Amino acid sequence: MLQKQLLVIDSNSYHFEILMSSLGQLPQVRFHITRALNMEQGILMLKSKRYDLVLTENFSMEEGEWITKLSEKSRGTPIVILTSQRDDRQAIDAIRLGAADYLLKNKQTLDLLPYTLLKTIEKRKNKFIKPRTTPLDMLSKNIRSLTSLLNEPAKKWAGTGKQIHLTGIKNEIRNIKKIIKNIVLE
Repeated sequence: MLQKQLLVIDSNSYHFEILMSSLGQLPQVRFHITRALNMEQGILMLKSKRYDLVLTENFSMEEGEWITKLSEKSRGTPIVILTSQRDDRQAIDAIRLGAADYLLKNKQTLDLLPYTLLKTIEKRKNKFIKPRTTPLDMLSKNIRSLTSLLNEPAKKWAGTGKQIHLTGIKNEIRNIKKIIKNIVLE
């Protein structure tokens, strides 16, 4: 069973109960939910524990101040805003300031909420996997170059029928050392 740690920042107990019910719909996923009643409490919880996602209501602080504060403390954890206020400008600002998603509280959203949150978590996870493949691609390319470099002298020596001279090998080893040094430094 897949297990995910969620921090829910919501002051409304009724809304929180509905969220709990909605998040319990997927049998293959278990959401471990920690609740904060306000932004300050949520920030303290973010400092003490790592979460897979933060789900928060929309707070009425200075324009965007709360989302910026939360983004700074979340250490890259995706933040999803779930609100009953339909405000396109506020949604755009929230995304621009670091929110991963901005959802309107309604029945359809709540029915799909577990799937939406999982997708957001996976998107964030994949974001960090992609850069890791780049150095591997570079290493693979360098290994192919090294293999090619080793094969060329071997083909020449094999085709001549002559004895391999140590000076030739010494120069090839020197070239290989340079390539390996470049691989390590990249």
